Amino acid sequence: MTCGLALDDLPWGTVDLAPAAISMVLSGLCELLREADERGESVSCHDTVNETPRFGNSSLATLLTTLPERDLRVELLRRIGKLTSFGDGDLVAFEVVTPDGVVHLAPSVAWAHQEGHRGRNCGCLTPSSSQRLGAIAIAAATNGESKTIDVFFIGDGASHVGFFRWTAVREGADERRFAELVPFAYPDLHFLEGALRGLRALSRPFVDCRDLVMQSLAVLNDHGAGIFTLGQQLKIVDGFRAHGVVISPENAETLRDAKCKKERERQLGAILLVLQWHIKLRKDRDRIHVHPPVMASRGRVVVGIIHEHLRLPGD
Repeated sequence: MTCGLALDDLPWGTVDLAPAAISMVLSGLCELLREADERGESVSCHDTVNETPRFGNSSLATLLTTLPERDLRVELLRRIGKLTSFGDGDLVAFEVVTPDGVVHLAPSVAWAHQEGHRGRNCGCLTPSSSQRLGAIAIAAATNGESKTIDVFFIGDGASHVGFFRWTAVREGADERRFAELVPFAYPDLHFLEGALRGLRALSRPFVDCRDLVMQSLAVLNDHGAGIFTLGQQLKIVDGFRAHGVVISPENAETLRDAKCKKERERQLGAILLVLQWHIKLRKDRDRIHVHPPVMASRGRVVVGIIHEHLRLPGD
């Protein structure tokens, strides 16, 4: 993964936030760190992470000391201790300017800005209390000049995957780069081995149909498993259509044709799947062949084939 994550060190909230609310905020932050760790995402922070004020003058060290939930305190200490720290020597700026014109001492956000300016997108994990989500214009000094670029703030599950989808668009990702981002941008999909090589088998260069592919995969990831539980084909088709995706089941004639059926078969562990559903990126070509969730895919929709068009009876 050639993009990074940092722990937001802009203010997290107001000084008068109630202790119970602070506990809820820190619990949400712990969940973000846990999720990043489980996905193999590296999170960085400045080596003053524990001393930086978070709520008013209260530092993270102070908040953790007063946190009544012992298990949460222990887990947060452990997860923050695992972060990759950097020092002053790694920075060209320590202060950033937010869209409201306020200057903040925030070395971790300055680092994310610096990385983005160098072409390596970096998102900032932030608690819900900060009310920062998505791409926000941040200014910081670069080579003696103030430069403003978008820094992406991640405060929940949707913005977590959203960062990697945003990165694909911002970088103008080709099929190779997009394949690198897929596990992070669409973590609730199971891609069969070789499926992403099909990005080269579409009727147009991938960069020309990237938006359509991303839209379809986003709907599959975010809603697909639930839609497939509707059971009836018409309800499934309507469910995807409600999210702007055209999907169809293979017709009986296609599945009766041995050669056609063989092209749509893929192995998943000990199971032979017939990919009986396909998303239509264009009316007459460019397909993503999928299968509803199975136990072997751990309840995730299976993406098996991406291709301009598979064989039809009579071809």
